[in-house]
Amino acid sequence: MSVQPPPPFSSPPSSANARGAARAPASLSQTVDVETPELVVFSYTIAGVGSRALAAVIDSFVIIALIFSLLLTLAGFASTQAPTGPKPGVFDAWGLAIMAIAIFCVQWGYYIVFEGVFDGQTLGKRLLRLRVVRDGGYSVNFGASAIRNLVRFIDLQPFGTYGVGMLSVIFSKQGKRLGDIVAGTIVVREALVRQLAPPQSKEPTQATPALETLLTEDEYIVLERFIERRGALDQERRSALAAQLASRLASALPAGEPSFSGGSTDLARLVRLYDAERAARAHGAAARQQRGAARERNVLIA
Repeated sequence: MSVQPPPPFSSPPSSANARGAARAPASLSQTVDVETPELVVFSYTIAGVGSRALAAVIDSFVIIALIFSLLLTLAGFASTQAPTGPKPGVFDAWGLAIMAIAIFCVQWGYYIVFEGVFDGQTLGKRLLRLRVVRDGGYSVNFGASAIRNLVRFIDLQPFGTYGVGMLSVIFSKQGKRLGDIVAGTIVVREALVRQLAPPQSKEPTQATPALETLLTEDEYIVLERFIERRGALDQERRSALAAQLASRLASALPAGEPSFSGGSTDLARLVRLYDAERAARAHGAAARQQRGAARERNVLIA
C-alpha cells in the first residue's frame, strides 16, 4: 500500500486546458490505494485532523450524556440501598467502585459497539462521513475496534487533549494515531462523487421485432432439407416440391402475397420462410408446440 505523491510541477496550460483545469481542480487530500486479490484498486481518502477532532467532540458529548444518565440511575438505586447512619458504610465504597467501572465500560464500549455494529462508524463519524477500516480496505471487526480504543487512553494525553493522538496523525503517512497503528486500522473519509449522466440520443429508437417460430420441428426439418437440396433438383421436380411444401405450409408463409402455385414464387416464399425460422432459432426461439426441456435446448444451443 502506498500513498500517491502530489503531481509534479508542470508548465502553464493552454487556454483550453486551463478551462478544463478550472472545472477539475487538483485535490490536496491524502489518499491510499488498496489493490485486492482480484486486481481491483480502491482509492481511500484519509480523514484529516480537523474532521476527526470534530467527530471526537461529538462522540464526547454523547458519552457525557450517557454517563450522566448512568450516574443518575446509580445514584437513585444507591439512595434506596444505603444505610441510614451518619457514617459511610460498605455500600458507599461498593457504589463508587461500581460507578467507576460503569463509566469505563461506557467510554470504552461506546466506540466498540458502534464501530463493530455500524461498520466502523460512531455517531460523530457518521455525521462527518468518516469510517474506520482495516489495512487493506476490510471492514473493521470487534477485535480491531477493541484494540484501537484501548490505546485511546494514551492518545488522550496530556489531560484528555488528544495531544499525542493529533501528533501521531500529523506525522504518520497514513494519518494514524497510536491506536490505529497498533490495531492496523485507518480512518477514511467518504465523499459523494457526482458524475454527469451520458447525453441521451434524440433519435427515435426502432423497436426490434420479437422473433417467433411458425413451424414445428418436423416441418422445419423438411423445409431445411428441401432448401439445402434444391440446387441438385431439376426445374420440374423443384417446382413440384415447392408447390407441395407451399400448400402444406400455407398458414406460415409470409402474409400479403398471392397463394398461387407458380414454381418460382413458391420457392421464393419458402426461402424467406426458412431464413426467418433459422434466425428465430439462432436467437433462442423454440419451435412451435415445443414445451419444457425442448424449449430450453434451443436457448442453450443458441
